[in-house]
Amino acid sequence: MTRCLSILFCLTMLTSVAFGQRMKSEKERFTYTQLPSEPLPDGIATFRVHLEQTAKESYGIEFRGWQSEVKAEWKAFQQQWQQIVDEVDSAAPESFAQWQSSRTDTLVLPAAPQPSEYFFDPAEVQYALQLTGFDVGDDGLDVDVVVDPLNITEEVVATKKEKVKRGEETVEVTKFYLKLTYVQPVHITVSARGVTLKSTDANARPRTWSSKTFDRDQQVRDWWAVQKPTILAQQTKMPVLHAVSSLQADLEDKHCTLEKSRECEWHFPKTTGKVNYADLRGAAFDAKFGASKLGSDRTAGEESLRKATVVWAAALSEADFEDKKARIDRKVAGFLYLNLIEAAILMDNLSQAEGYLLEMNKVDAKNGAIKDGERWIEFGRDLERRKAANGL
Repeated sequence: MTRCLSILFCLTMLTSVAFGQRMKSEKERFTYTQLPSEPLPDGIATFRVHLEQTAKESYGIEFRGWQSEVKAEWKAFQQQWQQIVDEVDSAAPESFAQWQSSRTDTLVLPAAPQPSEYFFDPAEVQYALQLTGFDVGDDGLDVDVVVDPLNITEEVVATKKEKVKRGEETVEVTKFYLKLTYVQPVHITVSARGVTLKSTDANARPRTWSSKTFDRDQQVRDWWAVQKPTILAQQTKMPVLHAVSSLQADLEDKHCTLEKSRECEWHFPKTTGKVNYADLRGAAFDAKFGASKLGSDRTAGEESLRKATVVWAAALSEADFEDKKARIDRKVAGFLYLNLIEAAILMDNLSQAEGYLLEMNKVDAKNGAIKDGERWIEFGRDLERRKAANGL
């Protein structure tokens, strides 16, 4: 019985090798121009980031109040010392020592206010945003960034268990650390010549930060008393710069003309035994060459792609979707349709590509191939939408 099963298994494997086509592929990146999905009015080719930091303005008011207080204290101290000078001039020599020992005049200035968060240089925020094809300047895109004060919702000494080695033993100990929960609100508005294009509240979700661990509660408090200004500055700086730099992808997608690249993949079965796929392998290399030439010599690129599509179409004409032993069976046909879809999109023929996708679905091709075909169709539709938006 065991011998019969072994023979059956071997026959199954031989059948799989003989008739189960193993797919291979050639990959190539092609370059293309992505037009803006929301083109700006003619003449707009500059942008400027405008920064408003409310905490900095509040601190400025507090700081100027401190300056006024220091000046008033200094003026009062000068007047006091003038009085002392007058008293010295009129003091009798025999009573001067007693008078001097009774004086307690000292100048005690109020401590300067300390900023509770990082204060930005406007140029620093401007540099965080780069837009392809745009220069920094006025009368273009205006990006207004309003940074509200850091909102600390939790500032506590927390504990956690850690395992440490003590001699030959591993023991569990309690460690202390500072846990901070906060929100750094950033409001961003993008406009062009008075028309609002985008308005968003970034960093609305609470963030958490944890310090290193300490052995005792008081160690955390002492460390935090010194490090708090520096840590809070970091928690302000990074979220704001990230919020501004994150605008780049969205603004470029909507308003910039970009030179981009995308990978295409040309499929063909591997020649095994008596089944020869040299024609499909050659077509894959023709398509690969064609894709590589689209950016530099589009005429030559499309000519090579069309040459490949003729081979794929001829192969599909001999397909037998019900016979797994056929040279072009259901599996191979599905990938050939995928090749045709990619080639049609590269040659700006969306309607033809959509037709190939319909045929591909009829043959019940492999699900992965169908998904790839659908992604290529969506890519082609996006290119067409952008052309229409730009009047092309």
